[in-house]
Amino acid sequence: MTCIVSYDIESDKIRTRLAHFLEKHGVRIQKSVFAVEIERHVFTRFKKGIENITRRQGKVA
Repeated sequence: MTCIVSYDIESDKIRTRLAHFLEKHGVRIQKSVFAVEIERHVFTRFKKGIENITRRQGKVA
């Protein structure tokens, strides 16, 4: 399945960490938008990786 991930994060450090994480898993479409091709059974672990990076920035939906 293809997931579109977008973000608006103020912290340079967290934004950079998230961008590096997403670049390993997908393709950058715009500055803060990525397309990630991921298997359904791996999605929960992928989302948890994003949550671990952004936990102080707000909600991951």
